[in-house]
Amino acid sequence: MQGIKDKTVLITGASSGIGEATARLLAQKGARVVLGARRTERLKAVTEAIRSEGGEAEFRALDVTSLEYMEAFAKFALESHGRIGILRSSRNSSRPGVFQLSSGRRSCSAGRRPVTFPRSAPPMDAHKAVIA
Repeated sequence: MQGIKDKTVLITGASSGIGEATARLLAQKGARVVLGARRTERLKAVTEAIRSEGGEAEFRALDVTSLEYMEAFAKFALESHGRIGILRSSRNSSRPGVFQLSSGRRSCSAGRRPVTFPRSAPPMDAHKAVIA
């Protein structure tokens, strides 16, 4: 996985399954992972496991169907790391998510409402985002 080292990767649905496996793999490859899901007790365990293996990980409660949660998740990552390199959505839900990125901008659309990040935040590398 070339070029992932030191990238900040936001992963939704990270408490189990593909999201958890993605978080563990990317952390092993040197990415700084920010994990989000509704089951915070599982997120805490995954985060601790990644850290115990030498990886860099943080977590935050997240409901991808909520604009407020998505804004807080992105803001948390920006405040912690200064940049969002990759957004990987691994949620298991039939309900639509609210996060769509625009390349090289400080905003994204969340449903029908725009989400704008602080002017001090650098642009996201949205062309690398993966929305599943």
